[in-house]
Amino acid sequence: MPESRRPDMTRRERKNIGLVPLPEETILRLTVNGRTLAQMSCSPFDFGELAVGWLFHQGIVNELPEIEGYQVDASHACVKVWLNATASERLDDYTPIHVSACAGGVANANRFDDLAPVQRDYELDVERLRSLMRQIFERETLFREHGGIHCSMLADMEKEMILVSREDIGRGNTVDKVTGWGLFNGIDLRHTALFTTGRISSEMTIKAHRARIATIVSLTTFTSKAYEIAAKTGMTLAGHVLKPHPILIHF
Repeated sequence: MPESRRPDMTRRERKNIGLVPLPEETILRLTVNGRTLAQMSCSPFDFGELAVGWLFHQGIVNELPEIEGYQVDASHACVKVWLNATASERLDDYTPIHVSACAGGVANANRFDDLAPVQRDYELDVERLRSLMRQIFERETLFREHGGIHCSMLADMEKEMILVSREDIGRGNTVDKVTGWGLFNGIDLRHTALFTTGRISSEMTIKAHRARIATIVSLTTFTSKAYEIAAKTGMTLAGHVLKPHPILIHF
């Protein structure tokens, strides 16, 4: 029997030679007030949270009551959303630009303009961040299956506990999902920090800023543009948090 088909192979051995499931990818179509607003490359789950979080981060929706209704059709990878009059006016003024980083897609054209300062109302130290970040490994269920997927968590920094975690093939999508979960559950995101497996890019930083999340913590690093945004707004960035020499930037 060939080595690759041995029934007694361990899971690690199978993974080392590529015998693992592939991460699933689908294209989610988001329709708002009858208008196709976005088509997102994503993992095929948590569509409602992803759509609502994305609308919030784009500045189209400020709070959940502005969504009068929504419908998730998982079998056809489609979410339909209907907005109230206030949010519909923002939709009429929505002028996206195309972006070509690894996240791809579109962004609100003025999302980098006039960024307001944010305030952190909790103390930070590296050991607290490390303790919370270590919990991401037990929550990366799909990553353990096949890799190739990101995970983000929201942590209540007053109670020092993880509130929610979400996985997706796109790191930006994981932020949309946890923010969407926060909106659905009435969470005051100002008291939370964002923990993620992915690199902290300008996109990730802007999404956190929009949610008034003052702290972003990554297993890897952050970009120069993310640093600039944090410096302008007073956000805190932490990179390589589980390595011997983490980076912790306060402004």
